Amino acid sequence: MSAPVDDHAPPKARGSKLGLVVSLLAPGFGHGAVGRGRRGAIWLAGLFGLWLVGCLISAYWMGALLVTGALTALWYAGCAWDAYRAEPAKQALRPWLELAGATVVVGMIAPVLIAALIRGLTLEAFKVAGESMCPTLETNDQLFVDKTAYRTGAPSRGDVVVYSNTLAGGAKADFVHRVVALEGDEIAVEGGRVTLNGEAVATTSTPDAACGGSVFDEKLGAPHHVAIGTNPSAKVTRLRVPEGHVFLLGDNRDNAADSRSTGTVPVSAIRGRAWKLISRGDAVRWTTIE
Repeated sequence: MSAPVDDHAPPKARGSKLGLVVSLLAPGFGHGAVGRGRRGAIWLAGLFGLWLVGCLISAYWMGALLVTGALTALWYAGCAWDAYRAEPAKQALRPWLELAGATVVVGMIAPVLIAALIRGLTLEAFKVAGESMCPTLETNDQLFVDKTAYRTGAPSRGDVVVYSNTLAGGAKADFVHRVVALEGDEIAVEGGRVTLNGEAVATTSTPDAACGGSVFDEKLGAPHHVAIGTNPSAKVTRLRVPEGHVFLLGDNRDNAADSRSTGTVPVSAIRGRAWKLISRGDAVRWTTIE
């Protein structure tokens, strides 16, 4: 007489260390390793979808990039665990082909789309040409510009901004200067020193020299350095900033084609706030621009 069969016996434990390890190294491919390529493709598409949504939200809130990074780490863990728990398929070739096809399609489109969104909506790298912002920025410095800075707010005095302006020949070019006065402000600039609404902006001399002049600490917004020559121009610029405009100056007060010569700049022409200095010469930097 044969032994009775227990129909309620627990199922065999599932789990693939291979799927776990491969998923941590290459998201989605751990599922392919256990013959679940279609499932892996869904996880992979979900990752790119997460990045896409994060980029779109970051156009209005830079913190979305940090949140997206944290969610990506959780997604990695979830993908790896799912690959570990997935029941291996008997025929693994077709799932591998499905996953490979999905990876090629998504891998070609998603990175280009995400990079374009970040550059167009959130962050863009610029290279400094010229010495008009010396000593804060130097020729060939590379910096990140935060394009979300003024979507829900206005520029502040002391902000370093990148903006578009029209050259004499009609062509447009990007410039980087510091916001000194806002709409309605009365400003006077004489010898590189600023008077704002009848009060002189405080400056303190330093023992340093740069850009052919002496370096001063200027207290307008966040304290920053400006360079003023020993024989500054005697020309006086005096005006009231019109509505919807800002008045910009270079920190190199004797060598900058700024609002003293080109006029005030519409706020709508500002492309973003200079945020991080990422390289100077051959050295990699990660410094907040003040």
